[in-house]
Parts: sequence; structure tokens; C-alpha cells
Amino acid sequence: MTKKDYIMLTNLIYDNARTVLIKGSGVRHVIKYGNFINALCTELAKDNPKFNEDKFREACGEVLAKWH
Repeated sequence: MTKKDYIMLTNLIYDNARTVLIKGSGVRHVIKYGNFINALCTELAKDNPKFNEDKFREACGEVLAKWH
């Protein structure tokens, strides 16, 4: 990975991170997963025209269904 890649990742994390107060647990840092993954897929596709978003999402543990 290059410096450009690390900057892209830190920007995505920063843009999608939130601090929340959870009753009984205190302050936690969370990332809005859906927004983060959508933005990450967009960036990866820009960088690599052969990027396969479905395979990537499946590797991340998402269950994908094809609509007919």
C-alpha cells in the first residue's frame, strides 16, 4: 500500500466515524458500516477497473442476494 492508500482509508474512517454514548457502557467509537463499505468500494473501483464489488462484499461477510 502506498501513502495515497493510507490517506484514502483514514479519510473514509474519519468521514464515517461517530462517537456515541451507550447507557451503562460509556462512550464508544463506531463506524457507520454501510456508508463506509459503499465509499470504500467506490474508491477501490476507481483504483482498479477489475475490482469485483460482489466478491469483496462477500469476503467482508455480507450476504448478497441476486434479485430476478
